[in-house]
Amino acid sequence: MTTRTLKIILAGVLGAFALYIYFFPPNTGTDVVVVDEKNDTIKAQIDSTSLLCMDFKDYNPSTLNTGLIRDMVEIYKANQLQSIQGSTTNPITNDAYSVWFDLDTIKKFIYHIEKGVQKNSSRSEKLGLRFYYGAYPKKMFWGKANGYEDLEEFLKDPVKVSYENKHTIVMMPTIDNGGKIIDFNPFDKNTYSSGIAKPTSQFNGEPSNDPNSQIPVMALTGTGGSSNNETDPQKRTAARNHGNLIPPGDPTILSF
Repeated sequence: MTTRTLKIILAGVLGAFALYIYFFPPNTGTDVVVVDEKNDTIKAQIDSTSLLCMDFKDYNPSTLNTGLIRDMVEIYKANQLQSIQGSTTNPITNDAYSVWFDLDTIKKFIYHIEKGVQKNSSRSEKLGLRFYYGAYPKKMFWGKANGYEDLEEFLKDPVKVSYENKHTIVMMPTIDNGGKIIDFNPFDKNTYSSGIAKPTSQFNGEPSNDPNSQIPVMALTGTGGSSNNETDPQKRTAARNHGNLIPPGDPTILSF
């Protein structure tokens, strides 16, 4: 075989390789290929930087025996709930003892926590969720004109309009800051080390005039909530949407 022939063959191989690379670019490490295992074909190729929720298929789901769940709920009803409803100073009639969120709301909440951290931190952060016990303020303060804009929609809902003073939870994102688990705003890098500035409270359900109380943060509480398209991290953090309370919702749908 002559040198000229070898050069022609080599040029052909390189040309074929170049065409292959052009039409079938290699995976750069940021792409994830989704394969249809049944037909052994590629279904999709997506950017892995958009994949925030991890795959936990190798972990067993967390479980509790139904008997334990039932007893825990009944203990709460017999002690804490009775104390709330039977208080001689400030009784709350027919107080809520469950809060419901649809799964998509929880997924979106976690997604935006991780998305904010991905944008503002280059290291792997230890994140979590903190649940605060709370109660809805007096209805006279609901709505934009009265102080609590986030509760505007409740005034139009025949069930949620009864949420006044009802027990609920508020879900806040947390970050590990040197061993201290602090509340933070994923969209405000300043809170990663100092946490969220604590606002003052009137302790009577009346909106506070403290500027720190006017900063919306990323949170979920017990469906409503205003649309939140604010991009200024000083004005929007991660706390808003509301879950459904029972009571005043229908308690016959509950298992416990």
